[in-house]
Amino acid sequence: MLRDSVYWTSLPEDATKGNKRPDDLGKSGENNSDIDRYRSNLLDQHWEEAVKNGANVNLGPLMGLHLTDSTGSMITQYLIGDVYTITWWASAMVAAGETILEMQTFLGSADPVTLADSHEFAKQRDQVQKKMAGVISNSRTQFDEPWGLVSLFRAPGSTGASARLVANQLLLQRP
Repeated sequence: MLRDSVYWTSLPEDATKGNKRPDDLGKSGENNSDIDRYRSNLLDQHWEEAVKNGANVNLGPLMGLHLTDSTGSMITQYLIGDVYTITWWASAMVAAGETILEMQTFLGSADPVTLADSHEFAKQRDQVQKKMAGVISNSRTQFDEPWGLVSLFRAPGSTGASARLVANQLLLQRP
């Protein structure tokens, strides 16, 4: 089933609510709970508008932050990074899904006996490999962050699987 970008951009809500993100711990002089609170509020209250407007400095005022204030400016940079990464991931997953769907369509009408020697199959396979390599090479995603782990977990359509991740100051469990 080909999933659209709405599906992919909704995943972070599952991953970030109530979780500390490893990249926030100890890196700033600010209270990490302030950063986490703004990130959670962005997801809970303003996510649709944030995705619509894109990853830019307007996220600060959207969240009531003042860009002339150093704390507001710093938190805005975290929000920009989150929106950029999540929307990039969503578009990358849609593009990858479309390429895989094309391959599935091709395989559905191909004779399995002749695939090994098929020039068309080799061409299709190369297109899939190039698309996937392009997605990976353009990735700025940090999969050690909670939303990244959930994205990886959900990417193959894992609805019946379960997982428990325990790390320093993080517990993520999915039934």
